Amino acid sequence: TLKIKFACNLTGRWNSTTEAGWKFYFEGYEEYITKDNLFTIIQNFDKSKLETFSETEQIKIASFYLNHGRDETNLVNDGEALELLKEWKNNNI
Repeated sequence: TLKIKFACNLTGRWNSTTEAGWKFYFEGYEEYITKDNLFTIIQNFDKSKLETFSETEQIKIASFYLNHGRDETNLVNDGEALELLKEWKNNNI
């Protein structure tokens, strides 16, 4: 949970004319956490405990999960992240 909280602080907001979302910046912090490490932590995290994170942190977590392995020019928006959160909460994935 601490590594997830730490990673949530390594974000920046992106905006286009029609969408917005979150981007993670790991540069300079790779000795503490890597993208693959965070992905595994989120994948194995008990989603029934998502409420331990703020709503914004939850969106960031889902955004990172969906963006993992994607091209930087094809990042997910908040709506897509919210859909995954809904799925996680409904299915306790």
